[in-house]
Amino acid sequence: MRRLFALLVIILCAAAPSGRAPAAEQPQTPARDASLVVQLVRDRTVQSELDLKPDQKKSVAALVADVEYPLFLLRDAAADQHRDKREALATRVESGLREALAAPQRQRLAELLLRAQGYPALVAPPHSDVLGLSKPQADQISKLLAAAQKAKAGTAAANVDKQVLGVLTSDQSGKLSQMVGGPFDLSRIRIVACLAPELRDVERWINTDPLTFSGLKGRVVAVHFWAFGCINCVHNLPHYQDWQTRFADRGLTILGIHTPETQAERSLESLAQQVKSRDIAYPVAADAKSTNWAAWANNLWPSVYLVDKQGYVRYWWYGELNWQGAEGEALMRKRIGELLAEKGS
Repeated sequence: MRRLFALLVIILCAAAPSGRAPAAEQPQTPARDASLVVQLVRDRTVQSELDLKPDQKKSVAALVADVEYPLFLLRDAAADQHRDKREALATRVESGLREALAAPQRQRLAELLLRAQGYPALVAPPHSDVLGLSKPQADQISKLLAAAQKAKAGTAAANVDKQVLGVLTSDQSGKLSQMVGGPFDLSRIRIVACLAPELRDVERWINTDPLTFSGLKGRVVAVHFWAFGCINCVHNLPHYQDWQTRFADRGLTILGIHTPETQAERSLESLAQQVKSRDIAYPVAADAKSTNWAAWANNLWPSVYLVDKQGYVRYWWYGELNWQGAEGEALMRKRIGELLAEKGS
């Protein structure tokens, strides 16, 4: 049997044998994972796979526009937080897709969703029930996945399929092949969160006239939240300055949003002095009232987000980019290059 799933940061899916389970054997729109469903259905390659007609695309676009920002605001909330909001959004997505898509399209979307969720989705209902997993099987798969996440991605991707399939019976493996449906390359999907929350209530702009994300369309924007008294923020500053040197002429704008944590950091004069003394030449917005911090549902100093040429939030990193051997700077620099090279909407 060919590989069913592969690991990519979180466990994502690759090609699988063809064949589909009958509609009754799995949920047609398992939208409780609303953020991931929206990620999939908004993508052009997925819409092509589903063979969406123009009117369906318009309905899907309206649904995405309605839920993408509320979902973004909940991205870091614990599972037991904002349960009512999560359920309401999931219900909105389910209802919208029932109205917009035909039953075969919803079935295929459910297959793609399972591919995108990967093996972790198999050990919980409803998929564990469809497969008929015993508790010892589910526990063993969970242990394998935990070990794979600790291993290097390449090693994990090479071994986890064989290991997990070894836990399943031949009948269960056949059911799994049906559940994920025909092949689809998820690496073609563009990861998109939402339109960047528009800048607002900035007390002072440094190194620039007032900016808006609508006015920055056509450029990639690296937005970083910081405070000048935060040592972790200070450690990231040289990386942003390096990006400015490397990419500004290619279409990158660095935007520092200074959201103070302490009383001393609320001084606009001190902020201006810090910007000057650290040779920060890119735009800095003084977010004295934490309005933009709240609009992004940001909760950590430092944090950096990448916004694409169409104004959509695509990637983010929390904390020091290279904290304790992390390779966040190299990863985000690579993403910047990819976003700069993108063409079209």
